[in-house]
Amino acid sequence: MSRSGRSRSLAPSADLADTELNLVDFMDSDVHNISVESFKYDKTFAAKAYIYLVKDPSWSFRIGILRVCIKLLSCLLYVIGRVLDDHRRNEPECNDEADPCEFYCSPAFNRTVCSPWSNLLFVHRSEGLWVAQLIVGVLCMAETTLYLYIGAVFTRWRVYRVVNRYHLLDYVNGIPFLLGIFLPSLRSLFIPVFANIWSAKLILAMVLSDVYKVLRQEESQLAHKTFVLASTVIAILFTSTCSIHHLQRVDDPWNMFTSFWFVIVTITTVGYGDVSPALWPGQLYVIIMILISLYILPSQIEEMTVILRGQRIYGTPPKKGFNHVVVVG
Repeated sequence: MSRSGRSRSLAPSADLADTELNLVDFMDSDVHNISVESFKYDKTFAAKAYIYLVKDPSWSFRIGILRVCIKLLSCLLYVIGRVLDDHRRNEPECNDEADPCEFYCSPAFNRTVCSPWSNLLFVHRSEGLWVAQLIVGVLCMAETTLYLYIGAVFTRWRVYRVVNRYHLLDYVNGIPFLLGIFLPSLRSLFIPVFANIWSAKLILAMVLSDVYKVLRQEESQLAHKTFVLASTVIAILFTSTCSIHHLQRVDDPWNMFTSFWFVIVTITTVGYGDVSPALWPGQLYVIIMILISLYILPSQIEEMTVILRGQRIYGTPPKKGFNHVVVVG
């Protein structure tokens, strides 16, 4: 009877502790090879964070829900700020036609050097709203930094392998709020926080995957594609609404509902024509929005149609991760 030994780590790290848990050998006449496994515990911070944030689906599910709530809270704060901005703009003291630089009553910069185009760079943001967005922005950057650190440790500091556009987005949205602590004039700087809806979409997809792992079930490909299509539509509508609302600040400001109405009738190709952007920034964005929608949505709808057709033919929906059908008979 021969023995073979091997060790397995609970986390993929090169620095392992000396503690080992050896499996008890057992005797069996039918077994000729006994495998003795030793588990080495990595006590580093990165390894423990990897287990709780990535490896363990029950913990990653809970933390993922928290991450989604933080992203959605940042989007909600942006909408609240813009609604308050619209309300402030409609106040009588903010409707001075003699002042060519409206700034929505924001006294951040010298009005003698600004123009209506400056409304694209600066917005009115109250102190309370700025503090709330600062806290959320710092939380987003801290979360991103933690995940980047874990990924860098387990890829031997090849950071380029773990960085994606969503990580960069958190820093783009968070660093200006930090700079506002030392430079109060930057507290009125426009920051596209609404783009966090795409990060929330990605994290929510991982949360749903963790749910299936906890329940020990296979995620159906149809359910996955349905979620991707629905979340993509919501993200496009929200991003387009906030973008066109901001771009209209230059010439003819719209409120959030009017912007949402315009996006809906444009994407659905209804096009009533009752409202439309008059200047080139808004018109250029509408062109980009239509092209992206025509590229993304039809392809995802086609993928769902293929899955539904296969479900009708073979009786059971394909599972995520299985791109083939086995016919026995």
